[in-house]
Amino acid sequence: MLDEIDLRILDILQREGRISMLALAERVGLSATPCARRVKQMEDDGLIQGYVALVDTRAVGLGLTALVRVRTHRSKQSADIFENAVQRMPQVVRCYSTTGGDDYLLYVVARDMDVLSQWMREKLVTLPGVAHTETSIVLDYVKVGTALPLTETTEVRTRRGRASRKLRQTAGTNLASR
Repeated sequence: MLDEIDLRILDILQREGRISMLALAERVGLSATPCARRVKQMEDDGLIQGYVALVDTRAVGLGLTALVRVRTHRSKQSADIFENAVQRMPQVVRCYSTTGGDDYLLYVVARDMDVLSQWMREKLVTLPGVAHTETSIVLDYVKVGTALPLTETTEVRTRRGRASRKLRQTAGTNLASR
């Protein structure tokens, strides 16, 4: 079970993945060794799944972003084939299985419209089971984030099992003072 300090650690690491253990420990009110133990435990438990660098798509020549809705023939075999194929497509940054009229929503990047069009014609729509696609081109990024709102929506339980709201107040103050 996560306590307030664990959530504060996660909140900081989401925004500052390269923070030193010493600086992280100071920010959450621990010494470095217990802080490092907590981080290691969260990594071992799969709560922290990795650390990444966020890359500007346009700066690396991937100036087109598209959201592609995909409808399949809705069989287990079609879903398995589609999901396995998408795992191997580097253009697909994210793939969500969704409710509603479509089965999947893909977040796709490409150099330009010609490259996207070719990829869709030669790779995506040729997959067995793909019945329909609909594509929206992203004009601009209004909000891009990766951090989960841990201090806003998470009910915190202390290690003794009591509910606490102190984290929301403390974390909100810390975030506002950055």
